[in-house]
Amino acid sequence: MITRWRVGTTVVHGSDAWEAVNSDGVLRGRVVLLLDAGFQYATRQSAPQLLDRVHAVAQPVAESAVDSTKANFDTVVELASWLAEQRPDTVVAVGGGRLLDLAKLAAAVVTEPSVRAVLRTGSARAGVVALPTPHGEPLRRVLVPTTVGTGSEVSAVACLDTPHGRRLVVGEHLRADTAVLDPDFTRSLPPHLVREGVLETLLRAVGPLVGSPEPSPVADVEALAVIGAATALGYRVASGDRAAPTRLLAAQLSALSHVGWCAAGRHPYAVKHWYIANELSTVAAVRKMVATACLLPNLWQRVLAGDQRFGDAGRLLVAWEAIRRAAPVPLGRDPGAGIRLLLDHWRITSRIPGTDAIAARVAARTVTAWGGRLPMLPDVTTHDIHALLTQCLDPGTSPGKEVVHDSNDGTPQAL
Repeated sequence: MITRWRVGTTVVHGSDAWEAVNSDGVLRGRVVLLLDAGFQYATRQSAPQLLDRVHAVAQPVAESAVDSTKANFDTVVELASWLAEQRPDTVVAVGGGRLLDLAKLAAAVVTEPSVRAVLRTGSARAGVVALPTPHGEPLRRVLVPTTVGTGSEVSAVACLDTPHGRRLVVGEHLRADTAVLDPDFTRSLPPHLVREGVLETLLRAVGPLVGSPEPSPVADVEALAVIGAATALGYRVASGDRAAPTRLLAAQLSALSHVGWCAAGRHPYAVKHWYIANELSTVAAVRKMVATACLLPNLWQRVLAGDQRFGDAGRLLVAWEAIRRAAPVPLGRDPGAGIRLLLDHWRITSRIPGTDAIAARVAARTVTAWGGRLPMLPDVTTHDIHALLTQCLDPGTSPGKEVVHDSNDGTPQAL
């Protein structure tokens, strides 16, 4: 079988990565700077000199603070209009995964106006929205993540909140020209988001390995290496290690899980847990990795029981063995029970209260956007998802209104 795999982003990484980008002439022509509003606040409170350094190096002709909690169609259009007025040669976006997604989508609208209509109409039909190939030259984009785990800075996907649910927008031209992994920019990241970011990276390597039934020798070797490295790193972070080299390694592994060999030649919709967690996090008003942690033990038990719609049991055991070998404490041979222990060790919340009505609502949304005859969760029914959620959720009151996803929210591997 012939597969095509493109890695189109230059990754500049290290403790002086931002200065290196400037000295290499990456920031050329008219530069506009997009700053995540949350990052602006954090840096002004804890590291004012960092924001000053951004201004000094980028020398922007214009700056905009973007509220990444509003990652919806209107925000994309508003940001695209602002970018078109500025007529930049280079767009620099500094923020979490949601801000980077917004920047990628807005730049795509500027380059190819038809993208606007596709985002509006395509999101009503299914969970994945494929963008048209642009006719013009894409805006030069330099993405500087202030979180770890999402990998938006190197991926060809972006997430968009719509009236129909959270959609996954796909387009090869969404890949940035340059990604800057500088640990100074994750200095203010809360410890629990570092831990969740490492978990996201770990599962981005596990998901394609387990969800792709056919072996891919080189991809499997690298996936197992990333799994081992992310597991060991997660325990380091959980023990309190948040030093700059540790945060840099977390960012490097996150990027590698998107564009390394572990992502090559896989089933394009292999990360099965992502689609269910996407809907659960929205309805239950929790972060994506909390929803994932809630689902994972019972979902893995289904895989081990032979339900191949959610993954291959033998390959899950291979992935789990890599996790066990890398963990500094015993986790046992059962992946379902063992992942519960790992989540406890990493202090990642997995308890979500929910009623039967909540489970039914999430199940209906999941199948509408991702299941049935769609290729993400083919042949998965609302009954299947409802039964799974009944096992996962703690009985209780309704979690409340739907969440607007936080700026550290992640995306699955590039499709």
